[in-house]
Amino acid sequence: MNTKIIKQDIDSLIQGISTILSKNRCSLTDEERVLLQDCMKQLELQKQQVPIDWTSILNSVSVIARFFISFKDLLF
Repeated sequence: MNTKIIKQDIDSLIQGISTILSKNRCSLTDEERVLLQDCMKQLELQKQQVPIDWTSILNSVSVIARFFISFKDLLF
């Protein structure tokens, strides 16, 4: 894959997490905020890496997915 496209995708993930944190649409616990901020930091670090460490990126995506699954369970 093209490195430029990959970095744009990582930027989109970071922007999405940032939006969740800044809009304050839901009442996030401090632990959830820290978890999402850690994901953002990890994605920022991986964006700078050459070559990109896919394991770290997939771990961050996994954390985000678990966040949304647990959040969905709280809503219903």
